[in-house]
Amino acid sequence: KTRPSAFFICLKHSVYRRVLRFLLFSPLRLLLCCMNTGLAQAPEQDCMNAIPLCQHTYTQTNAYSGTGAVPDEINGSTYCMETGERNDVWYTFTVQAGGNLHFQIIPLDPGDDYDWAVYNLTWNFCDDIALDPDVEISCNYSASTGNTGATGGSMLFSAGPFDPSFNDVIPVTAGETYVVNVSNYSSTQSGYTIDFSQSTAVILAVIVIPLSFSWSPESMMRSWLISAWLSLKVLDCFN
Repeated sequence: KTRPSAFFICLKHSVYRRVLRFLLFSPLRLLLCCMNTGLAQAPEQDCMNAIPLCQHTYTQTNAYSGTGAVPDEINGSTYCMETGERNDVWYTFTVQAGGNLHFQIIPLDPGDDYDWAVYNLTWNFCDDIALDPDVEISCNYSASTGNTGATGGSMLFSAGPFDPSFNDVIPVTAGETYVVNVSNYSSTQSGYTIDFSQSTAVILAVIVIPLSFSWSPESMMRSWLISAWLSLKVLDCFN
């Protein structure tokens, strides 16, 4: 009888951790992925628990409150978001096909001020966001209320309080992993819709289901191994 440890031993250490997280936590992440209701101090308010993108549009009917269990994930002294995190939530995706990332945040109350930032975690971890300014790819901290996002509305990739609400679209490449932070500067209870549907890049998370359902322990283990390896590229968002 095959021992479970044999499955892990055959993987490199770094991949082992990612596969383990995939097998143990993907059901929870998929549940979060399909939930639209904002919760105070929810797990997805920390980068490591970012919501994987499994649909183009999310509507948060209730705004998030607080900054999660991990404080100061965004360093306001080195990034364009001068106040750091503020009633925020994190989303994540791994690019499946290159193109432009295009998204828009539409507050349910047009008088609300939402800020956002996009970080490249392809070769970095969540902890690096506060330490390495180069991890930030695009950010908008405009003081204007209403819609905001990366739509091509300007040529900016870093917008301060007096800049426009819209940045340029973000070119992304297949295999890259990103996180998007959405912060509610207004601290209201009104939520928002975030819409990625105009992206030319393919960014939605996909679950690869094992094709073999043989009852042989050996073939079942092989099937799960292949499935896990194929899923790593699209489920890096579960790191």
